[in-house]
Amino acid sequence: MDKHNILQPIQYGFRNKQSTELAILDICNHITNNIKSKLFTAGVFIDLSEAFDSLDHDILTKKLFHYGIRGTPLKWFQNYLADRYHYVQIKKHKSNVLKVERGVPQGSIMGPVLFNICINDICHCSDVLKMVLFADDTTVLLSNSDAHKLAATITLELDKLYKWTKCNKLKVNFDKTCFILFGPKICINALIINIYFNNNF
Repeated sequence: MDKHNILQPIQYGFRNKQSTELAILDICNHITNNIKSKLFTAGVFIDLSEAFDSLDHDILTKKLFHYGIRGTPLKWFQNYLADRYHYVQIKKHKSNVLKVERGVPQGSIMGPVLFNICINDICHCSDVLKMVLFADDTTVLLSNSDAHKLAATITLELDKLYKWTKCNKLKVNFDKTCFILFGPKICINALIINIYFNNNF
């Protein structure tokens, strides 16, 4: 992944020489520079529900193939994901054993790597949004000198992002997804704008 620069530079999670601090610095620098330029910046902080547990194995396999993992290595990954089962045990009592149909193993080395591959193309859903990712934590930013035009544009772009999540069988947790408008204090206090993310906000 690192040798061939496969992962997008917007991804800061579970990568060598990257961190949450660098992700936050990227976001803060973008917002601060835009405020200095007297631009408004809309920030949408997106939470994906059970992101690691909901990855579709077929979609993941196709993405691995797309990025050049084929033949025996691809079969190795398919075998790694297949035929997993789980159950809950409390003292001597066990639940029924259920097959794991989706998701990647958490707490493993490969789980975060596979997740990063699966979400890697999210940035292609929009040509204008700035995105900063830390694994499944997704920050979306857009700036404009006109706050109302900004609201209209980001609403359209969020619709594209929502379609990407549906195609990839990922679910947005709208209860934990929020929107903030950043800008010069004197202007922000008098502004009321509405943006929509799949009819939410």
